[in-house]
Amino acid sequence: MSAHNAHNHDGESCCSHSSTPNPYAQTLDELDFEKSIHYACLNNDINRVKTIISKKGGSVVNEIDSTGYASLHYAARKGYLDICRVLIDYGADVNAITPELLSTPLHRASTYNHSKVVSLLLSSGAKPELQDSDEIFNHKSKIGEIQ
Repeated sequence: MSAHNAHNHDGESCCSHSSTPNPYAQTLDELDFEKSIHYACLNNDINRVKTIISKKGGSVVNEIDSTGYASLHYAARKGYLDICRVLIDYGADVNAITPELLSTPLHRASTYNHSKVVSLLLSSGAKPELQDSDEIFNHKSKIGEIQ
């Protein structure tokens, strides 16, 4: 099979495409992620976060992406305090748990030493006693260190 395919009608090529994959092409999942609240949180785009919430409603803050993360996991991991506040104000579950690693937003914030986010999560009801799958790392002592 050639690396270039064309449809031919009456001797004229009307459509052609290469069967060689484009290294810059994005999958539909990647395109969907870029439009999501998760992507806006990951990139500290608070205006986009607010726009998505106003269009889709507050429940969007607890939607889980294909990796098992809620938007608060992304914002907490990056230490984006203002976005964390917005998400919590709209009902984000501060104890949301990822299916594989059992990580909460508090685990993500404490792992990266985001003390202000840790304080916000704790004051919003996050449970420091929840353990993730990484039992080597004691999040409770880490949380105590950075508070």
